Amino acid sequence: MYKVLLSTLRPQDLAGLAAGLEKDGRALLAWAQDEPETLTLAQELSPQLVVIDGRGREKQALGLVSKLLMVNAMINTAVVTAVDEEEFHETGEGLGILMPLSPAAGDEAAKALMDKLASVAGPPPA
Repeated sequence: MYKVLLSTLRPQDLAGLAAGLEKDGRALLAWAQDEPETLTLAQELSPQLVVIDGRGREKQALGLVSKLLMVNAMINTAVVTAVDEEEFHETGEGLGILMPLSPAAGDEAAKALMDKLASVAGPPPA
């Protein structure tokens, strides 16, 4: 299974995505509530993917992506954002973010995210 770290101040806001990831069956979830905890868990758990809740704080989310890459250059990230996908892509260009996720992300987005992760990371570790 892929280790997936969900970083958010409001876990209830990512409940739909988390349920979709669990339903998909390829993710073992862990949660972090703030940037320091996210960075610590990224070091300790070595997740294949970190999903960052960036709603209303896109610049801070992109800053966290940069810091995560310093912890582990092979880490994959996705950011939950309400910003238009094209605008977000321009802002986050060069950070290697797998994909932006809608604040309403659920089962379909979870499957698309895991498919995208599998395409870049290969099959899930045993």
